[in-house]
Amino acid sequence: MRVTPRTWECLPPIKNWGLKFIFTCAYTIAMSSKISMNERMSALLEQLNCGLFDKEDVMAQVLLSSIAGDGIFLLGPPGVAKSLVARRLKFAFTTDSASGSIFEYLMNRFSTSDEIFGPVSISKLKNQDKYERNIAGYLPSASIVFLDEIWKAGPAIQNALLTILNEKIFRNGDEEIKVPLKALISASNGLPAKGEGLEALWDRFLVRLQVGCIDDDEKFIEMITANINSLQDTVAAKNKITEKEYREWNGEIENIEVNEKIRRIILYIKNDLIPAHNEKQENEKKTLYVSDRRWKKIIRLLRTSAFLNGRKSVNVMDCFLIKNCIWDDISEIESTSAFVDEAVNTHILNEVFNFDELRDELSSFLQQIMNETHVISDTRSEELKSTHEEYYTLSKEKQALYIKKSDYDSLNETPAMVSLYREIKLSSGYLSHNQADIIKKKLDSFTVAVDDKNINLENSFVFDRSASVTKGNAPFSVNVDEVELKIETTIVGERRRRVTKAEKVKERIWDKKIKTYLDYVNDIRKQSDDFVQHESKEMQDNLFIAKGVLDIPLEYLSRVKKECDELEMQILEIQHTYKKIQDNSTLLQ
Repeated sequence: MRVTPRTWECLPPIKNWGLKFIFTCAYTIAMSSKISMNERMSALLEQLNCGLFDKEDVMAQVLLSSIAGDGIFLLGPPGVAKSLVARRLKFAFTTDSASGSIFEYLMNRFSTSDEIFGPVSISKLKNQDKYERNIAGYLPSASIVFLDEIWKAGPAIQNALLTILNEKIFRNGDEEIKVPLKALISASNGLPAKGEGLEALWDRFLVRLQVGCIDDDEKFIEMITANINSLQDTVAAKNKITEKEYREWNGEIENIEVNEKIRRIILYIKNDLIPAHNEKQENEKKTLYVSDRRWKKIIRLLRTSAFLNGRKSVNVMDCFLIKNCIWDDISEIESTSAFVDEAVNTHILNEVFNFDELRDELSSFLQQIMNETHVISDTRSEELKSTHEEYYTLSKEKQALYIKKSDYDSLNETPAMVSLYREIKLSSGYLSHNQADIIKKKLDSFTVAVDDKNINLENSFVFDRSASVTKGNAPFSVNVDEVELKIETTIVGERRRRVTKAEKVKERIWDKKIKTYLDYVNDIRKQSDDFVQHESKEMQDNLFIAKGVLDIPLEYLSRVKKECDELEMQILEIQHTYKKIQDNSTLLQ
């Protein structure tokens, strides 16, 4: 046992040191046996859920909303224990005054203010000419209120409810009464109809939950076979919330810290995700709108969650509560849930990490290295292609024509009559002397080889026709009888890649950049590990978030670590690229 100076300060003045030590020991033992807020709320929720089946999450949200001081709306069909949740919530609070009473009512189109807020006092109206309601036993005197089918309420009831929900005040005649309301739970099997003036009342219910039948077969069988009095108070006195505590907590909740990370999550949802969602909606009525007042209430809800979990600051796990606060239509539940997940995930570490931007930067860095170490030299050029040294080939669709080099060189823009030739190819390489003599007369040039019997005549050129020719407009072209023909060309020279190892100074600059990238990735990895090892342990005990929700950020962090490993490998490969470079030259095709 450790005795601190603060322990001594808490004790009454005692002169006898022996007695003082005994009192110190007793005081320390008593203080150490005091359970934490988280343990107390956990026990309270467990006892409130006695007699309820598969409604743990609903009860947790209802208790949280009641301590935060906000209304809650339950959407679901009849017979799914919506009213039972409200009745059991009453047991969370002490009943040493009227504060423990509950008022419940099933609304219909003909419900009157008398049925909700109490009948007008006939005696006061008659004797004192004073319009005042007898509120005992009605909504203004209750701490827990359950209104079923609330959207059927008339305008007079709606207006009174707005003031009660917003300011906890009920105007009774000429007096304003501070109502003891802790929780107003409303329910319906549908949402408020559009265009009937219910928007203001709908906005007052911060938390909105879907409540359905029991899905788990074991819990279902347990529910229908259990012999339990669900209306019996099973909450231990030590776990009940007193009026004094309730008032004190209201002030303490406001002091819960909302750190920079939580603020970034809120702003990301407000300024990025909600506008992006709305841009996709073709119908303006389907757009999301979250008022400033609603955001303030959301922060109050997150602070309350942190406080009841025994923390001094809101953490990212509390932010999952936002899912139940920003949807207006059933069709929006899935999308709003998804982008709250995204907001929490992308801000779960100390900063937002954009891996795509980092990859782009690494690609640019690698390209810079390649540009500075790999140079392409290209000495290639296009030249006219000669045929048998004396001719250029004119491309023609059916048969190639040839022009003598000397004739081509003399061309200009003035038309000149020029001889054109075509090539003859022999099907047989051997001719008789008589055949050769005949062909010789038509040939411009030829080569003969004499043997004992025949003359071997190589393929050669024969005169085709004379034509009016000028130089063409395009490079390496001529106009033949006003038809532009391309002259065959050839590529001379080479294309070569020259690789040069970077200088030591340049390598040191690159090494420093590599270290910066690696430190950045390692910082992400460290933050991820720290979160899993420390923060996630605290988060898994959040009383107001379903157990499986923690898997969402943990799965995201697993992907983050995998991306870090891949990025680290990419960075090291870039470093290896310039480290292994040796001077060389390669001929390219």
